[in-house]
Amino acid sequence: MVSQLQEVFLDYQAINPHLFSLDIPAVAAMSLKPQASWNAVEEASFSRMADGLFSVLLSSRGRNPRIRYDDGSPLCQLLAQEVEARVSRDALFVEKMSRAGEAGETTVLILDRREDPVTPLLNQWTYQAMVHELLGLHSNRVDLKHLAHLAEEMKEVVLSCGDDEFFERIMYSNFGDVADAIHHLVQSFLSKKKSQAQFSTIEDMQRIIENFPEFKKGERNTTKHFNVLEELRKLVDGRSLYEVSELEQDIVSGSDGRNKHFRAV
Repeated sequence: MVSQLQEVFLDYQAINPHLFSLDIPAVAAMSLKPQASWNAVEEASFSRMADGLFSVLLSSRGRNPRIRYDDGSPLCQLLAQEVEARVSRDALFVEKMSRAGEAGETTVLILDRREDPVTPLLNQWTYQAMVHELLGLHSNRVDLKHLAHLAEEMKEVVLSCGDDEFFERIMYSNFGDVADAIHHLVQSFLSKKKSQAQFSTIEDMQRIIENFPEFKKGERNTTKHFNVLEELRKLVDGRSLYEVSELEQDIVSGSDGRNKHFRAV
């Protein structure tokens, strides 16, 4: 009955086709301390990072991986050394790489988040980033249980480009463009809903019944994005994020802006 069995090395979360996460809490504290002074949680986090990166190398089917790291970060150096040691001694990795002779060389670049301290302090204005920052996006799921007016099936929604072509199309779009795209999505759905309600023959009724599952899926998708957009709008207005973001950009975009605000303080 079983025609094929495959082993998939996936000890990480695939967020997008070009983005993965190890779902590790903040590790800023451990990056500031020598390894000898790490506590048990920090030791476990480091081991989890090494396991995850090793899994990425296995599933990427690269060969002769080159490990590169930020030499100004002791944590990056330790992690690079640990991953390289695992690659060189692990029989499973050697066996897998020997079967992937056609694959190209893989380069792993490990950087310290502290090398760019400005970007995390700025408000983001693209769809996926705003949802992640303002609503919370965990394992591609958005928790909206705090909104009492939503239907039960809308209290937790999935935003994943793997099964949502509309989200894949707009996930990196700016907030204004996202609002326009969702507005057009709603208008298109209402137009389809109106046409679905009109039938005069048995053939029309049969067509509607055949298209009903796809219609319901489109309804859920449209409602999902509309609810998320409305919640983002409320947070943007309630927190005055347009004004805050303008101030942030003014401070970081040039020396005159920084000096002006430092003098004001």
